[in-house]
Amino acid sequence: MAEVEDIEPEEGKSGGGGMLKIIIVVLLILLVGVGSVLGTLFFVGFFDEKPEGEQAEEAIAALEEEIEETENSSSLEAKTMEIDKKFQVSYFAIPDNFTANVKGSRKVIQVGFSIASHFDHDDMFSEETDALDVNMIKGMVPRHMHAIKSAMLLEIMEFSEDQLITREGKQDLTESIRMAINSVLEKHEKPTTDLITDVMITSFVMQ
Repeated sequence: MAEVEDIEPEEGKSGGGGMLKIIIVVLLILLVGVGSVLGTLFFVGFFDEKPEGEQAEEAIAALEEEIEETENSSSLEAKTMEIDKKFQVSYFAIPDNFTANVKGSRKVIQVGFSIASHFDHDDMFSEETDALDVNMIKGMVPRHMHAIKSAMLLEIMEFSEDQLITREGKQDLTESIRMAINSVLEKHEKPTTDLITDVMITSFVMQ
């Protein structure tokens, strides 16, 4: 009678097949992941090359923006200088001293004045004539000097000896003179604000 041999299953074959399946599954997962990433990048245009014309347009736009920023900076600096110049104080001496009778007294006063403005010196005080009109004086104050001096004299004659001998009285006089000058300029030049900011007494004699 023939002997029947027991055939034992080969353990290596069964284990090797399982491992191979695992490797294949892992590779498939990796391929799917990489494919998904590549597909997303392709969809958003990551791999697209920008046309040369578009690159040139972007470069030109960047250059124009830089130039505009530079111009804005220069414009701001110029405006700042203009404002600084506008608020510099300019002085002007009123020609000749004023001689007037003191109100309520037999005394006579002789007084001289200078005035100040924050506006452009030439616009306010230039005594030169305009290039286009030789009969037109550039500065507003010299242009209306006769009217200004008349208004100033009327204000001086309104102050009494008791007022003029005090510091406060002299300050009141200069303020009245300032308002009188601005009133004349407002009448003839139509400014939007007071052009004369201060009046100073440069000489004073009462006898």
